[in-house]
Amino acid sequence: MSRTAIGRRLRDANVLLATLSIGLCLVLLYTLTTLSGKGMTDVRRQRPSSFFTDATGTRAIYVILQQLLPAAAQWRRPPALLQPPDAPEAPTTLLVFGPQQPLSVSWAQALDDWMARGGQVVLATHHDWRITAGAGEAMPRPSGPGQEQAYLQRHGFTIVADDGSEEPGEAAGPLVLGPYRLTWETDSPAHEALVSVGEQVLVASKHLGQGRLVVVPDAHAFANQRLRDSRNAVWLVTLCATWGNGRVLIDEFHHGFGHRRGFFVLLAQFLRTPWGWVILQGLLAGGLYLYGPLRRFGRPVESPPLPRRSLLDMAEARGGLFAAAQAKQLAVECMHQHLEARIRNSTGDALRLHAMATRERLASKAPKLLQDFDRYMSGVQQTLRGTPISNRDFLHLGQLATRLGKEFRAP
Repeated sequence: MSRTAIGRRLRDANVLLATLSIGLCLVLLYTLTTLSGKGMTDVRRQRPSSFFTDATGTRAIYVILQQLLPAAAQWRRPPALLQPPDAPEAPTTLLVFGPQQPLSVSWAQALDDWMARGGQVVLATHHDWRITAGAGEAMPRPSGPGQEQAYLQRHGFTIVADDGSEEPGEAAGPLVLGPYRLTWETDSPAHEALVSVGEQVLVASKHLGQGRLVVVPDAHAFANQRLRDSRNAVWLVTLCATWGNGRVLIDEFHHGFGHRRGFFVLLAQFLRTPWGWVILQGLLAGGLYLYGPLRRFGRPVESPPLPRRSLLDMAEARGGLFAAAQAKQLAVECMHQHLEARIRNSTGDALRLHAMATRERLASKAPKLLQDFDRYMSGVQQTLRGTPISNRDFLHLGQLATRLGKEFRAP
């Protein structure tokens, strides 16, 4: 193949479109492979939610609790709607892993009331849980100047980071936690250390009425990745099983799963996933195919057929046109062409009436019509040369043409 032919081939629209599509596919495949290698389902926010199976999600501990405890479920409603823990078959433990949404004043009070009736709240976070005023609520004054109201601060807890990193430290008793510890007022009888190393308290609780608040200063203490390298799941299962009836709820409301989302918000979240990228790739490839070479899928839309008219009506209309125009020569020419087309369709041969072979075929098949054929051809040739023809002779030519058309049939 010459260089000129190769150059024309490379400039072809289909080749350019195929090259562009292959390049786009390679880019998308590389992106999807990169994302799947990191294993980040919740890429943007990295929430420790039981819906996610990535490193920061808590799907694994949720499955473990379902297998080992009497009941474990996800809770996607406000704390004010929690069933009282002293009710029959009601959950007695609420797990809150790294809440992302703030807690309103009324919901914070509802959570305290639920614990006071015998409930246990296990709060795993290394950032205090911020409290905001809801609709029609008055924000309580902070305990100190320049401080905002927070849930752990409200109960006397303070989270202290040992260093600037957030990497988990070595095993501290039964738990592997990040570099955080808890402090509170030493003269508080309601506070109790549950896990400690030396003088550092890693996990503590505070009794509220018949229940208690357990604080684990690490939002990812029970994440999927952490469970692979520790026995944190054993500690949490034991904590939940030994309190109340052992039924557990995992809070998902404060991860944003309790709010209703519109169609376009859900669509945007889906398109940010790997499957959404695949759908976008298919739509883009289809759009390039449709609007690039200006082609379409499927058969083209056929135009509707013209309405059929009666053959007699068409003959009368054409006859009226020829009669009004006195175009006898044109009428004879059209009649002669129609006769040839009719014979050609019936016999399958490209016959010409003025050819000698046609006359010989007619003489062998129907010798009686040979004279009619000669008179017809003589009249037609004279008319086409410009010889005037009367109405009677024109009608006679039409009769001869009809008779000849019936005679020339396929054998």
